[in-house]
Amino acid sequence: MRFCIYANTNKDPGCVFTGKIAKYLETKGALCLFHDSLADYFPNEQVFSRPDKKADMAIVIGGDGTILSIAVECAAASLPIFGFNLGHVGFLTECETDKYEYALENLLSGKYALEKRALLQCNIDDDKDFCALNDVVISRATEKIISLGVYSGNSFIDSHRCDGIIVSTPTGSTAYSLSAGGPIISPSAEVLAVTPINAHSLHSKPMIIGKNEIVTIMLEKDNVATVFADGKTIKNLTGECVVKVGFSSLSVSFVRLDGYNFYKKLLEKLNNWSYVHNKEE
Repeated sequence: MRFCIYANTNKDPGCVFTGKIAKYLETKGALCLFHDSLADYFPNEQVFSRPDKKADMAIVIGGDGTILSIAVECAAASLPIFGFNLGHVGFLTECETDKYEYALENLLSGKYALEKRALLQCNIDDDKDFCALNDVVISRATEKIISLGVYSGNSFIDSHRCDGIIVSTPTGSTAYSLSAGGPIISPSAEVLAVTPINAHSLHSKPMIIGKNEIVTIMLEKDNVATVFADGKTIKNLTGECVVKVGFSSLSVSFVRLDGYNFYKKLLEKLNNWSYVHNKEE
């Protein structure tokens, strides 16, 4: 098998765990290619800058943020993702580090399934296009709240004076949208969540939008905002801009081992999340 390996060197200092993974795979006859950000750690290995379309899988070592950073390019290359969790929560990762041998044996023997997750397609002022796995966020860029009009296609939904609006996939419903009071959505549901952030109104509530609808968000005159995709800054907006968000034709596949269950993982991760935060306090 042929693997593209990504790693977050802040989560894996010195790429110690990454090296362990690669060595195990190579002793089993697999070929490992390393993202060029890891070239200094693996000077004698093959490197890549864009996903190798001939590869069977991407192995990502880090946390959800690491996966988000490479998800769109893996989707474009039809490269499924398997994640080892070195982060705090790890909704998107599949395996903890202490089970790496079990996981790798299953990957090498083909004992896994692929789960598709939808991507968002976003357009700004009919000019700039981009994709996101978790969410697209329109957020205020100054100390002042912003005024946003929200539409489904040409149908007016509501206007909000708020800190911003999150449009999330089911995958992203357990991320920023959840923190802002949005619903948790099963990954099998083909819907979007539209969640206002700190709205200056008692009736501004999250909404669920159907898969064939395009969410149109209009920034009103004299407002200043920034558009983010999966936490990355995309563009600064100044007054009367239009952001359109819907489902992309692309999807990203995650490698799931036997026994994977979204609801079981959700419960475990939310309980662990609460424990970590309470412990830190």
